[in-house]
Amino acid sequence: MSNVVTQNFDAKFHRAPFRKFTMEGMEDIPRVHGRYLNVMSTDNEVEKDVLTSGLGAVPKVNGDLLRTPLSSFSTSDPVSYRQEQYRQQYVYTFDAARKDKTGTVTGVVRSMGESAAYTIEVVAADILNLNTSTTGGVDNKALAATDHALLDGTTYSNITVAGGPNFATLQTIYNYFRKGIKNDNGRIVPIEIECIEVAPELLPAWRQLLSSNTQVGQDNPNVINPYGSMLTADRVQENVYLTGSFDTHVIGRGHHLNMFVFEAPRTRTWNEDDPEAIHHWIGMQFVVGWTDARRYLFVPGS
Repeated sequence: MSNVVTQNFDAKFHRAPFRKFTMEGMEDIPRVHGRYLNVMSTDNEVEKDVLTSGLGAVPKVNGDLLRTPLSSFSTSDPVSYRQEQYRQQYVYTFDAARKDKTGTVTGVVRSMGESAAYTIEVVAADILNLNTSTTGGVDNKALAATDHALLDGTTYSNITVAGGPNFATLQTIYNYFRKGIKNDNGRIVPIEIECIEVAPELLPAWRQLLSSNTQVGQDNPNVINPYGSMLTADRVQENVYLTGSFDTHVIGRGHHLNMFVFEAPRTRTWNEDDPEAIHHWIGMQFVVGWTDARRYLFVPGS
């Protein structure tokens, strides 16, 4: 990497190249959080989200002159998403920059971008990594729990028995997303699967299973894999930020796992009182959380 800091030590001459190096550093880190989070920009320090109960079947009306029944639904208490700030700076001297022939200064500036991108991914992944310990959502339960509460007072579970890449686990996933999710009026809501997030250790086994044309252990090649139309191998994604090597996280379409971004990563470069020092800074504000856990299913590793 070439040394771009040579003669002029006014901070304004370093802002553009150093921002470029920082943003390039961010691209060196795998960016995957957008697969399983709804990423939304916001101008508010605190966002509030509520859950509505949804509706049941449309009632039958006998006669054209009868008044159409008025539908009613309930809402939850609001879930607050309060912005969290992340900042870092690097200070270097003119003498260090002048003698830097191997690009150490610009290398550190680039690594600040890597650090920012890594932080975003780790904070995002913790919604899955800490899914049985961190509480939140409309019912103030862990994301994966056996006693989630609906607005009508009933409960549901979105955590299964321990399992792995096999047809028994596939059947459990199928049952949950096709018939196990209900709105708060008790109506079944079949959901398509958006993606399955797994650690690198588990990806090959899931991909192999879902690429199979016939059921495991079935000698007859004419017996078609009954789950092939529900879930394809490319829906299973490697997530290097997951800490549970053998856990499976299934995310359904229309989920409520959210990231609100108040400030995307930005940089500043300036001189302070010391004319021999320049500060390079990166900062960002975002928050990760969830409102409703129903369209998420956790399969602990066996």
